[in-house]
Amino acid sequence: MRSRLYILFVLLIGYSDLYSQILDDSTKLVYGPQSTRYIFEEDILYNNDDNYHSLDTTLNKVYRFDFYYAGKAMYQNLGVMGTPVGEIYYNQPSVIGKSWGFNSFSPFAYHPYKVKYYDTKSPYASIYYVQGASGQQFAIAEFSRNIKPNWNFGFELKRISTNKTFAPIGPRDKQSDNFSFLFNTRFFTKDSIYQVMANYTFMDHKNYETGGVVADSNDRQDSLFDYKEEIGNMYRARTFEKRGGFHLYHELNPFKTSRIEIYHTFDYYTQSNRFNDNIAVDAILYPDKDITTIGYKNTLATADRFDFRLLENKAGVKGNIGNIFYRGYLRRKDFNKRNFYRLFSERFYENFIGGNLRYNFSKETNIDFSMEYMLSKNSYNLKNDYFFKGEFYSKYLKAGGVMMFHSPTLLQLEFSANSLIWDMTNVLTNVSSNRLFAKGNLEMKNLTIRPSVNFYQLTNYVYYDTYALPAQYDGSITIFSPDLEVKLNWKKFFLENYIQYSLVSPGGIINQPELFTYGRLYYQNKIFKKALLIQTGFDLFWKSKYLANHYMPVSQQFYNNDNFYVPSYVISDFFINMQVKRASGFIKISHFHQGFWGPGYFSTPYYPGMPRNFEFGIRWLFFD
Repeated sequence: MRSRLYILFVLLIGYSDLYSQILDDSTKLVYGPQSTRYIFEEDILYNNDDNYHSLDTTLNKVYRFDFYYAGKAMYQNLGVMGTPVGEIYYNQPSVIGKSWGFNSFSPFAYHPYKVKYYDTKSPYASIYYVQGASGQQFAIAEFSRNIKPNWNFGFELKRISTNKTFAPIGPRDKQSDNFSFLFNTRFFTKDSIYQVMANYTFMDHKNYETGGVVADSNDRQDSLFDYKEEIGNMYRARTFEKRGGFHLYHELNPFKTSRIEIYHTFDYYTQSNRFNDNIAVDAILYPDKDITTIGYKNTLATADRFDFRLLENKAGVKGNIGNIFYRGYLRRKDFNKRNFYRLFSERFYENFIGGNLRYNFSKETNIDFSMEYMLSKNSYNLKNDYFFKGEFYSKYLKAGGVMMFHSPTLLQLEFSANSLIWDMTNVLTNVSSNRLFAKGNLEMKNLTIRPSVNFYQLTNYVYYDTYALPAQYDGSITIFSPDLEVKLNWKKFFLENYIQYSLVSPGGIINQPELFTYGRLYYQNKIFKKALLIQTGFDLFWKSKYLANHYMPVSQQFYNNDNFYVPSYVISDFFINMQVKRASGFIKISHFHQGFWGPGYFSTPYYPGMPRNFEFGIRWLFFD
């Protein structure tokens, strides 16, 4: 089925080239150097104008295909691409109210609010394919075209696949497997009175658990890097996640003016998470504890399943009055959740009121206030959530503050599996999260400097303790985190560097590296009579020694670690990027210095990171 979809995509590219020759001239409007551009839903929602973006046709960072490295390695995973991902540094939730809580595979899914809606005056397509060692495969195929000047549709297919780097059962033992796609369309009337944007997203993700390397009591950390010779704690366990959703945004401008517009969003979202293990004794793992399980419902095998369904509607008005932009809305969420060991579904709802007000001093300078408040309470809401944010933005400075009072996730409140169970609905309370932030921006001819600072104060913080059970800290936690980003270029040499410091008080609840740094040094030039653009250089990632979180396969959550210090270690990449017209590619040696700085590294305790390997990829864009 999946191979047929890729064949269909290739045929569409050929068809689009032919069809573009017979299109009516009215569909071939040109916007400068490119006839293909795109827009996000938030550009329409928050700006009330056509704030289009140009295609990124640059060679920069074409080799950083893995989410782990694309995010400057400020995450932890289980060693290879496609495995569960956890944030190393604390981040505030993006919304208030209840959320599902199964987020370890979210980086591999399409976000319905971040879909690109293209305006293509001739058909647009792109192919991005990467092949690496250990069975790593990454592919994205994208297609978009305008049916009419005011109506576009498109789709995107994504495929991720990796094999196990340690403790494999066979020569090509699968580690992760992902298939995702999205369809989207945008239509607006010629008089701009009405427009609609809609998309459907889907993801099917599998992770074949290893449970990490088996370590004897006398083993040292640096003896756990024999990779294929190592033994894993799990052999038959698998994690599945399926998610899909339909998203709709539409707005009406009845008076043909930007002073007042009516808008509505609709979301229908489903997610199913499973954990299967053919033998029950493998079902739960505490690497540093004397116990292996809390108790079984089924002593022969494990078949956990958790289902979640969300129906959400948001309706409001927005507009521009002089230099003021305003927005107000009502939002309602209807939930349904169920798991295999509870025979009945649980249904509940939440209602919110919110809005924002922005004053534009100029095109580059504004001040913005936004808020949202929960109106309803039910059996899962002990208190009303709220969110307030004030922000000043200019070319040289971005600063503001956030006050948030949010609920624990549904997963933190209640969980019932074959070997792990808790009910914290009458124990956990809302979390208070306050943030102050500032970021400077100084750009000169050959130098860019961006210092920033974040300060958090958390009260009643909810986390997963050293037994992978939800717990709440009765007190306040402060996080002080300044950072500095510097970009420098001299002739054909380019240097990028980022360094972050983090101080958490008191320690032990939120464990973060005290220091993190990322560096990139490369040479760029055009060769062969300027027909080939080339970049070659190095990436370096380094984190200081810290207590990195463990991973619990049953609940798919990262949880506190109190004795396994992940040592400081450099991850290094050597790359060569090349570009000829609209085709670009790369060759890359990841972790190229392995053996010179120890035998390996850990991103998560007992899960060895990717060993030295060779990768290559190609990206090809098709557009006029």
